[in-house]
Amino acid sequence: MKEAGVRELKIHLSQYLRQVKQGENILVTERGRAIAQIVPIKPAEKRENVEFVLFHLAKKGHILLPQQLGKPMGHPRRIRVKGTPFSDAVIENRR
Repeated sequence: MKEAGVRELKIHLSQYLRQVKQGENILVTERGRAIAQIVPIKPAEKRENVEFVLFHLAKKGHILLPQQLGKPMGHPRRIRVKGTPFSDAVIENRR
């Protein structure tokens, strides 16, 4: 595992990220103390399927899944009525 100070990491970030892409772990230090670790992510085929994770969370009751997929329909259009606006009536009743 390689070690890099915060300043060194900021200056040569792209070099360190190339090393991480190749599978290297980088230990980030600040004034000699370890504060973080940069590790490569798992390849896509090894990561859990997003749909499976969402289904599992929904089954536990942690999240609610949408009833239908696709773009949300948005708010329905306002119904136009004749006469004074309702907000005027509310203001009138507050006086």
